[in-house]
Amino acid sequence: MVAIFKRRIGRLGCLVGLILVGVILSAVVFLVLGLLGVGKHRASAILRIARAEKPIAFQMDTAASTDRDRFEIYKATQQQLVVSHFVLLAALRNPNVAKLPVIRREQERGDPVHWLQRHLCVHFPGKAELMEVSIALGDPQEAVTLVNAVVNAYLQEVVNAELDQCRQRLAELDRAVGEMERDIRMKREALKKLAAELGTSDTGTPSPKQKLLLEDLESARQESFHMKSELRHMKAELAAQKALQSSDVFNKLREEVKAEKLATVQAEVKRLEAAIAMTTTEQQGLEREVQQMRKEAEKFGVTTVDMAMVQTDIKNAETVLAALRTERDKAKVEHRRAPRIQLLVPAQASGH
Repeated sequence: MVAIFKRRIGRLGCLVGLILVGVILSAVVFLVLGLLGVGKHRASAILRIARAEKPIAFQMDTAASTDRDRFEIYKATQQQLVVSHFVLLAALRNPNVAKLPVIRREQERGDPVHWLQRHLCVHFPGKAELMEVSIALGDPQEAVTLVNAVVNAYLQEVVNAELDQCRQRLAELDRAVGEMERDIRMKREALKKLAAELGTSDTGTPSPKQKLLLEDLESARQESFHMKSELRHMKAELAAQKALQSSDVFNKLREEVKAEKLATVQAEVKRLEAAIAMTTTEQQGLEREVQQMRKEAEKFGVTTVDMAMVQTDIKNAETVLAALRTERDKAKVEHRRAPRIQLLVPAQASGH
């Protein structure tokens, strides 16, 4: 009787052991399948990232070996921009995304952006000019909605922003050309008026002695003009750097990058302030020199000097205008080129 009881206890122990082993194996299999994404639905969108911009005109040789390295850097940059904090925040602001159950759960846990960064997959299949953005979730429609929202946010915040900059540059070139054309018309009218007062044509030339002095004066004036332009450029850059320090741009950067970027901007602000101070001193000294030479030149006759200076101003302005028109024409043509980044296939769900 005792032996029979012992055999039953032994069988029961074996049965319990087998059940425990089965439970453990099931848990392991479930975990592995979860990690491999088995039972989840993957939604993927495909974008084309062109190797280089395709200009309509002004084609340049892009066969240099360094272009391959630049393209790899460009692809890596776009890859990081897709999962950047400000792009994912823009995607999460989409009303269709905000109401997704998976996003609501992560919102309650505190950091849906970090969750998206961990679960989104961005890669270039076969190292081609194609970028795939995908995510695997239990609900296929949630996966599709999330991927499409991220891709649309990337196109809006990054790709379209670059196109807006191109449009703004073209508008600035148009404005600069118009202002220069008006300035030249005003100078020509002033030249005709001076010629009428002097009783000569508006192509009259100064005497050799006048010419030497006027050449020195014009050289000093041009140097002063370039210094003023440089000062305006540096002051504009300084204002931009200072504005950057107090803008929302830094809030979009990751914490590990923010301090480094801020230090770089602060260093650039100091450099610009020092350069502006030095250039201002030099420009003021040169301006005094110009005024002194102008007084010497005016001894030959104020009208004659003014006439020669207006002629030189018109010539210089026409040179600048020609360069601006060339740059504007290039910008107009290149503005119509095909975009370098295009969405080929929006997200579509498929079970795995």
